[in-house]
Amino acid sequence: MVIHNEIFESYTHTNLFSDSELDSYYLRFLKRKQVLAEKNIKYVVGFWPNKHSIYPDKLPTSMKSQIHGNYSLADQIVDYFGEKGMGFFDVREAISQKKDGYELYRKLDTHWNSNGAYLAYVEFCRQTFDELALQPFSVSDFDIHYERSHSGDLTEQIGVESILGYSENNPVYVLKRQGVGYEFIKPDQLPNGSVYSRNEKALDSSKLLVFRDSFTSQLIQFLSLHYREVIYINGIYDERIVDLLHPEIVISCRVERYMKTM
Repeated sequence: MVIHNEIFESYTHTNLFSDSELDSYYLRFLKRKQVLAEKNIKYVVGFWPNKHSIYPDKLPTSMKSQIHGNYSLADQIVDYFGEKGMGFFDVREAISQKKDGYELYRKLDTHWNSNGAYLAYVEFCRQTFDELALQPFSVSDFDIHYERSHSGDLTEQIGVESILGYSENNPVYVLKRQGVGYEFIKPDQLPNGSVYSRNEKALDSSKLLVFRDSFTSQLIQFLSLHYREVIYINGIYDERIVDLLHPEIVISCRVERYMKTM
């Protein structure tokens, strides 16, 4: 299956662009940014790291032996965009620096937990501050408790609900402040999987539109604290949706292994 090929090629670094492909990829985002700027819409783009990019030492020897060099597609894209003077947010280093302190990704799943998502949120705010001027909430603004889980997408992939003797404690972040939170609204005329949040107490009255995949789900709890309206579209950039919703800000983001299709 194509999905499996994308995962394999991502961790083995066998999915690098040719020079012409890399330039075409960059021009795709540059054109979007220019078109959106003409409509007075800010555009931010970047990716969320693969689990094995943060924990490469946890890969089995059989998988490590298939990796080609130390230069990944993510490295290639971030470097090229940097040379061209266009931002492409990359939170890998900030997350990696904290990985020895506490668990950032789920044991039974390929996705990060709320700890990893929180660190990504803080670094995202830092890297995009010139465009978005977001001041992240402090970790002390949240009460954190843990919920035990016995399953995830990794157990699903081997066809079982759980594995005897294996479980994990997943952190849950709950904002301490009253009257700052958001509510979810049933989205109208939007693709399946869309999430619409409204926060009447948000300091920023802008409407944010996020084109994303499942990795962004754990970030909803943080990003929706900042904007009056946020619409999360489970899919790649679609100009028709932009024209339908008239946002002030658009973000394109996907997990690293699927960053070719944004």
